Amino acid sequence: MSQHSPHTSDTSALSHIAFIMDGNRRWAKGRDLHASDGHKAGGKAAERVVEWVVKHKIPHTTLWALSTENWKKRPAAELKTIFAILSGLPSHLKKFQEHGVSVDIIGNRDVMPSQMRATVETVERALRIENAKYHVHIALNYGGRDELLCAMQALHADGIHAPTPLDVSSRLFTKGIPDVDYIIRTGGEKRLSGFMLWQSEYAELEFIDAYWPEMSEEILDKLLANYEQRKRNFGA
Repeated sequence: MSQHSPHTSDTSALSHIAFIMDGNRRWAKGRDLHASDGHKAGGKAAERVVEWVVKHKIPHTTLWALSTENWKKRPAAELKTIFAILSGLPSHLKKFQEHGVSVDIIGNRDVMPSQMRATVETVERALRIENAKYHVHIALNYGGRDELLCAMQALHADGIHAPTPLDVSSRLFTKGIPDVDYIIRTGGEKRLSGFMLWQSEYAELEFIDAYWPEMSEEILDKLLANYEQRKRNFGA
């Protein structure tokens, strides 16, 4: 729950894996396809990832679908495609229920148009499962700086002027979600771009050249093997 609790050095205890899903548009461009085709292929890749985390019994998975910067800069047609993919998620409800997968959406909803915010809330209600074994967190209009700014504003509104780490954690978009253990970015860029600034203090990082739509079980297995070879000492 993002409050810097004691950790074990057992690398097999992967409880939260996160993906910076980069490269949809470049994947599409390289195939003379429209950007929307890249996002659709990215949606299929996300489905494969969810199947994989269930297979490997990883309780929490975060998929960064849209940053605050992309929210401001992407053409309306691209945003429409992303929200259309999101709107289609409830069609997978039966499969999610069978595997005990619950889906929620994290990010700044306050600046979303009412129709898009309604879509987010509808999808979340449809896919929230009680006593789920696995939790998929879709980061939409999410940015680490924006998240911390919103948390600071909430603390100020609550009259808390000397906050503890727990005070901050409880006001993040990721409230109630464990700190991330392993962050993977596709697409060749080697930076976090502000992703999970607070929650990634001791996260292991991996940057791969493959574009997000190319994500496969083979790639995921190699990434997991890399993680399991690392010794995590959490600053000790």
